Amino acid sequence: MLRSAWFDEDTSRCCFECNLCYYGALSCPSCGSPSGEPVLQSAPNKAEPPASSILKDLNPDAIAWDNFDAAIIGYAHRCGMEPVLLYDREKMIEVLVAQGMQWEGAEEYLSFNVEGAWVGEHTPMIATLV
Repeated sequence: MLRSAWFDEDTSRCCFECNLCYYGALSCPSCGSPSGEPVLQSAPNKAEPPASSILKDLNPDAIAWDNFDAAIIGYAHRCGMEPVLLYDREKMIEVLVAQGMQWEGAEEYLSFNVEGAWVGEHTPMIATLV
């Protein structure tokens, strides 16, 4: 069972019971199971790189919407085009609400000013998660 994690290999473990990855303990902090296995892969830095920096390697011309980094959930492909950033629609609305908008106003703003914008083949995609 190969797992990937972004923390130190020698202190990191993944629980067989609840599939939680943790570090610094000999038993799972969630279920208490001592059945953790060492994490087999690690990265030199402790923080997972954001999708936008991964995408820059795949598509250096990818466009990011300003002020919506917290709503990036990955990247997506279109037929015959380079991959583009993928945003969570609800998280985008939450960003606008956190900036002082009412929910309905944020939905309208997002619909008209962001979802309605086509800025070329590198335009980000927005997903509604169900």
